[in-house]
Amino acid sequence: LKMKSRYREAAEAFCDKDFYKLLEEEERDELFQDFMDEHEKKARDDRRKQRKEYVEKIKKVYVEHEEISTLSRWRDLQDILSDNDTFRWLSKLEALTSWEEWVNEYEKKELDEKAKARFREDRLVRDGFRQLMREHGDKGALQLTTRWGDFAQTIVDEPRYLNVVGMSGSTPHDLFDDFLEELNERYKEDRAKIKKWAKAKGLVVTSNTTLQGFHEQLKGEDGFLQIPESHRNMVYESLISKAREQDEDVEKNAKKNRKRFVELLQKTREVTANTTYEAAQKILGTSAAWDAVDEPTRRQCFDIFVDQLKIQSESRRAEKDDEASGDSDGDDRRKKDKKKEKDKGKRKKHDEPADEAGYDDEPVKSKKSKKK
Repeated sequence: LKMKSRYREAAEAFCDKDFYKLLEEEERDELFQDFMDEHEKKARDDRRKQRKEYVEKIKKVYVEHEEISTLSRWRDLQDILSDNDTFRWLSKLEALTSWEEWVNEYEKKELDEKAKARFREDRLVRDGFRQLMREHGDKGALQLTTRWGDFAQTIVDEPRYLNVVGMSGSTPHDLFDDFLEELNERYKEDRAKIKKWAKAKGLVVTSNTTLQGFHEQLKGEDGFLQIPESHRNMVYESLISKAREQDEDVEKNAKKNRKRFVELLQKTREVTANTTYEAAQKILGTSAAWDAVDEPTRRQCFDIFVDQLKIQSESRRAEKDDEASGDSDGDDRRKKDKKKEKDKGKRKKHDEPADEAGYDDEPVKSKKSKKK
C-alpha cells in the first residue's frame, strides 16, 4: 500500500481472502478509508522526523563543503549536490527551505561574531580609560568633587581618552560618572571603617580636633594607611563639619534658653533691684525656663538683669531730683522778677518832679535873656 493507493486496488488484492468476504462492501470501504487516514498520518509524522534529521545533515554538508558559501547561488548548489543522497532525499521545497535557513543562520552567526569581536575591542578601550581614571584617583587628581569639564582638560591629549571619543555606547562622560559612583561607594566603605576604628579607639572628633591629630590617633590601625589620603581627609572634614554643626545647635539652644530665662525675669513683678538670687529661685524655681539653663549661666543672667534694674532705678531717682531742683529755681526767679518790677516803679515816681522842674526852667532863662 502506498499513500496514493485506492480502495479498488486493495479489493483486487484481497478479494479471494476469507476475511474479505465476511464484511459488506460499505464496511470494507469504510475500514479501508480509516486505515489509510491513520497510515497517512503516521507516514507524515515519520517523514517529519526524518526531514528534521536530513535537514540537519544537509546543513552540515553546506558548512563542510569547500565550494559552498553564503554567496553561492541556488542553481549552483543543486549542481554541486546532485549526487548527494541526503540532498536527493529532500523534496525540492524542503531542500530550498533548508538552504535559506542555513544562509540566514550563518550570516547571523557571522554578524554575532563580528559584534562580539568589536565588543571585546571596545571593552579593552574602555578598560584603558577606566585605568586612566584610577591612576588619577590614586594621585588625588580625581576625587568625588571633581567636575567632568575640569578633568577632561587634564587628559585632552591622552591616547586612552582619545580612543574612547566617538565610540558607540557609553561616552567618556558616562564612564566618568560611573567611576564617580564607584568612588562614592568605595568612600562610604572607607568612611564606615574609619568611624569603626575611631569608636574602638575612643576618639571623639570635636570642632577643635586637628587633621594631624586625627591621623596620629588612627594611623596605628591595620588598614588605615591603605585607605586613599583623599578619603581620609574627606572623612575628617565630614566629622569636623558635623561637630561644628552640633556646636552651633548647642549654642542656638543655649541662646534660646537664655532668652526664655530673661523673659521669665522680665515678666515676674516680684523680681526687683533688691531681689537676691536665692529669693528669685524660690519664686521661679519650678518654672521650665528656670531649669532650661545651667546654674552658672542662670546666676550670670540674673546678676546682669538685677544690675540693669538698679541702673534704671537710679536713673529714675536722678530724674525726680532734677525736676524738684528745677521747680525751686523757678520760684526764685519769679521772686526776683517781682522785686525788680517794684524797684523800677519806685524809681519812676521819684524822677517825675525833677523832670517837671527842669521843663519850667527853660522859659525863665529865656526871659532873662530878653531883659538883657
